[in-house]
Amino acid sequence: MRKFLIVTAVASCFLFASVCPAQEFVPKGYFGIFGGYSFPEDIELESDREVGLDGNWVAGAKIGGFIARPLILELEYYHLGDMDLDRQILADSVRVDSVFLNLLLRYPEGRFHPFVGAGAGWAWTHLNNLRIGAIDDDDNNWAVQALAGVEIDISANTTLVFQYRYFYTEPSFINDDHESKVKSHLVTVGFNFLF
Repeated sequence: MRKFLIVTAVASCFLFASVCPAQEFVPKGYFGIFGGYSFPEDIELESDREVGLDGNWVAGAKIGGFIARPLILELEYYHLGDMDLDRQILADSVRVDSVFLNLLLRYPEGRFHPFVGAGAGWAWTHLNNLRIGAIDDDDNNWAVQALAGVEIDISANTTLVFQYRYFYTEPSFINDDHESKVKSHLVTVGFNFLF
């Protein structure tokens, strides 16, 4: 009788497991890292002068949450490495650190997840080796960006992310006397880790 009860209990467990489907992992958010390259447009200086900027690397991190599928709210930081000025009439190079709050629209079905979005935030812009006094100068100002890309599921809780960003800010330098516009196209690849 005891063996019969043990066999019945084990069989009941297998039957219950086969009838009740495994609970699907539903992520509430993610942490991501990424890196890539910046393709800046000419920096626009006061008096309608434009100076070419060389491209350089970009790297950053982000954390996001699914607020109401398919909408995502995301906090993002990234650093644009030193972009050399082609004509070094004002300074040698410019670099930017920025923090954004992004709103993304992500289509969640299937293995591929295309998304678009926009962000608003703050940028810290640094000019290296100014020609006036041979010093550095900084400014911080608002910034905006537009985003598009695709996420590809590579495991239950990891995605591969290909992303494009258009970055824009308007810093001023040297006691706010030199206004400028910094614009860049960023192409990055990274990973999101879902939780």
